[in-house]
Amino acid sequence: NTKKYLPHISPVIIDISKDNKSYTYEYLPMVSLSEIYTYGQIDIDCWNLIFDAISSILKDMHLCALDLIKENSLSIKKQDLDLSDSNLFINKTIDRLKLFAHSKNLTYPFEVSLNGKDKINVENIIQYLSLNLKKIKNKEIYMHGDFCLSNILYDSRMNIIKLVDPRGHKTKDNFFEMIKSHKYDLTKLSHSLLGFYDLINVGEIEAETFNIRNNIVNIKCNYVVDLYHKMIYEKAYEYEFLGGIKLKNYLPTSISLFLSMLPLHSDNEIKQITLLGNAIRIYESLF
Repeated sequence: NTKKYLPHISPVIIDISKDNKSYTYEYLPMVSLSEIYTYGQIDIDCWNLIFDAISSILKDMHLCALDLIKENSLSIKKQDLDLSDSNLFINKTIDRLKLFAHSKNLTYPFEVSLNGKDKINVENIIQYLSLNLKKIKNKEIYMHGDFCLSNILYDSRMNIIKLVDPRGHKTKDNFFEMIKSHKYDLTKLSHSLLGFYDLINVGEIEAETFNIRNNIVNIKCNYVVDLYHKMIYEKAYEYEFLGGIKLKNYLPTSISLFLSMLPLHSDNEIKQITLLGNAIRIYESLF
C-alpha cells in the first residue's frame, strides 16, 4: 500500500514472496539514522537538515491521509482514532507489563524504585498516560507504525530520507488500517530522539545493579549522556515536526513504548531493566 500511495518515501520494492510474508527492495547507499545518531558524530547542525527532511515526510504522510479520506469519502471519526490510540498506548502496554511481571514472579501492578527514590506504581503511570494521551489533538496520518531512527534511512549528500519496515496491512486498500492518528509515529520518534532508546539498545546506557523484593523492582542506573547526544536532545525537544506541535509533547507517551517492549527483550535482562528504569526516569522528569 505504501508503494501505491506514497512511493517516494520508501525504497522501490523489487520482489514480494509468494506467501506475501517477505519482500526485497532496491539497494540504496544510505545509512539508518540510528547508526548516524549512535556512532556518526556528524556536525551537530546537520541535525537541523535531518529534522527538516523528517518533517517533510511526515507532512506528506498527513496530506496523503487527507487526500485518501476526501477521494474515498471516508468517515474516520475522532473516536475511531482515539480507540486505536488507546489500544496501542494503554491496552498493549498493560498486557506487556503483565507478561513482564509474570516472567519476574511479580504481581501486577508492581512498583519500581530508581536510584533509591520513591517507589512508583506502574498502574499510576498507566493512568497518567491515559490522561495525557487525550491532551494532544488528533491529526490523521498515513501511518508507518514503527517510525524510529533505525527505520529511517538518510542520504546526507541529497538530504533525503526513505522509510523501511512499515507496519503490514492485512488487506489491500483497507484505508481504516492505513489512516490512524499521528500520535504513535511521533511518539516513536520521541522514543528515539528524547528517550535515548538507541543508546540503550547498543549498550551505551546500562543498569549497574537491580534487585526484586516485595513486589518492587529496585534499579540503579546512570542515564547521563554525552554532550553530543545532549545537544541533539535539545534540538529535537523544541522542534515542531508536524503541525506546530513540539516533539517534547510526545515524551510522556514514549513511556508506554519503553514499558511495552519489556517482554521483547527477555533475552537480555540488563537491557530489560535499563528500559524499565528509563520509563521511570522519564516519568519522574515530567513532575
